[in-house]
Amino acid sequence: MKSPFPGMDPFLEDKVEWPSVHAWLIVEISNQLAEAVAPDFFVRIEQRVYIVSEDDALERQPIVPVMTHCG
Repeated sequence: MKSPFPGMDPFLEDKVEWPSVHAWLIVEISNQLAEAVAPDFFVRIEQRVYIVSEDDALERQPIVPVMTHCG
């Protein structure tokens, strides 16, 4: 079956391969972005910020995206 999304790569998007591709893509983008914004700013990855009120009784858990295949 032909992919309904032209330009997508089924090999890179395979559930075994994608986590590594995704991680390296984030690192490379952050490296290039860091060069563009230095020295006034810096780039961080894997950092989460939560804004909560004193009344918020929920424990905050990080949400990490997971690629799933439908169909």
